[in-house]
Amino acid sequence: MRHYGYARDEFLSMTMRDIHPPQEAQALDAALERSRDHEGTLTYLGRHWKKDRSVIEVEVTAGPVKFGDRPARMVTIHDVAERMRLEQELRRAQKLEGIGRLAGGVAHDFNNLLTAILGYTQLLEARLAGEPQLLADLAEIRQAGTRARDLTSQLLAVARRQVSAPKVLDLNALATMMERLLRELLGEHIELVTRFADRVWPIKADPAQLEQILMNLAVNARDAMPRGGTLTIATQNVTVGGPQHPPEPGLLPGPQVMLEVTDTGVGMPQETLAHVFEAFFTTKPAGAGTGLGLATVYGIVKQSGGQVWVHSEPGHGTTFRLYFPPSQEPLRARSPAPQLHA
Repeated sequence: MRHYGYARDEFLSMTMRDIHPPQEAQALDAALERSRDHEGTLTYLGRHWKKDRSVIEVEVTAGPVKFGDRPARMVTIHDVAERMRLEQELRRAQKLEGIGRLAGGVAHDFNNLLTAILGYTQLLEARLAGEPQLLADLAEIRQAGTRARDLTSQLLAVARRQVSAPKVLDLNALATMMERLLRELLGEHIELVTRFADRVWPIKADPAQLEQILMNLAVNARDAMPRGGTLTIATQNVTVGGPQHPPEPGLLPGPQVMLEVTDTGVGMPQETLAHVFEAFFTTKPAGAGTGLGLATVYGIVKQSGGQVWVHSEPGHGTTFRLYFPPSQEPLRARSPAPQLHA
């Protein structure tokens, strides 16, 4: 009763149909029919309405009992939303792991081939200094090879096999130094707003990979705001599960350094959101994206020991929250100036 939001007397006056959304009526009738024809215990999954009209996923178990001298059924209802979320997370993790193994193996071998291609291209450019047409052709080969090398780097990040050089750093300092690059990337039609909390705890991560995260999220946000909008980057010390930052699905409790990136773009429906971190998944037109940007973000954050949370609704923008564990080591030196990474 308490879970559904009703008082005891109010709840006892209701029927089963009162807690079933209209779209569940057919499923309820089918379950009741099966229950009448079934002598043993029957279990099925369904949806119920709470008093505030929010919908919960439930598992209903009905078994035969004696109520005095009359046969009856005892019905037990469990809220299984958390269990279903964990099962979905497990399936996603297993899928990403399988894709990661394949991508990582291919990327390593492909990277070796690209090293040879780019090396020989450089040698030929030195020998053909007086042949402008041939040099132009070689420049195209080098540019294509460079793009392919950047792609393999993203694949390795997805596979969490990218070479990492973690350092204790100040997230505020790194994000501040990225501002100019990000403003140029976003263009004049998008406003960049920064809200950095004072004295965020140091974290241990690869600064180049964090730059890559910010660039990927900024590109994603830019593409979601073709008519302009606002991109907000914020940092904050939080305690997940504490009074100021209640538990969020899939996040481990405890102190974290949060990097939040929010756009005012078109947003995403739930069916898209469920696949957003999968490698090669993209809603962009053919040739407009590789589908590796957000998968790369996910892989880098996980490789850094962090966690990822995302919320989006059509017409209401998207928010990414990246959580990093505070470093137990002190911040020794100023973070290096960022470099632009693909």
